[in-house]
Amino acid sequence: MPSVDWPSKEEAEKWEIQGFIDHYRRLPGQRTFNVARRQERPDWIVRDVLTGELVGVELISVYLDDRSVPDRHRRAGEAGIPYQRGEIAAYGRRVAAAVQKKVRLARTGYDTAVPLVLLSTRMST
Repeated sequence: MPSVDWPSKEEAEKWEIQGFIDHYRRLPGQRTFNVARRQERPDWIVRDVLTGELVGVELISVYLDDRSVPDRHRRAGEAGIPYQRGEIAAYGRRVAAAVQKKVRLARTGYDTAVPLVLLSTRMST
C-alpha cells in the first residue's frame, strides 16, 4: 500500500476541534460553539454562540499500540482496527487507562474554571 500523507499535530488538532463543533451542533439542543482559544490543559476553549458559556475541550487519542501509527499506518496506509477480539479488548483497556490518566491530570493541573469535555479523537489505530 502507498504511504499516507499525515497532517501535522497542529493541523490534526484543528480538524478534530472543528469536527467536535460540527457534530455537537447536530445533537439535541443544537448548541453551536466557536473556538475561543487554543491552550494547554485543556487543549481548547470553545464558546457557546447563544449563551457565551465557555467550555474546555481536552483531546485524547488512543492507538492499538505505541508503534501502530508510524509502522502500520503512515508507511503502509492501513486504516481501521482489524476485528480480532484480543486486539479490540486490548484497545478498550488502553482507552480506559487513557481516560483515567486524563481524569487524574484534570484534578491536579487543568484549568477547571470552565466545564471540561474529554474528546476522544478519531478512532486512532
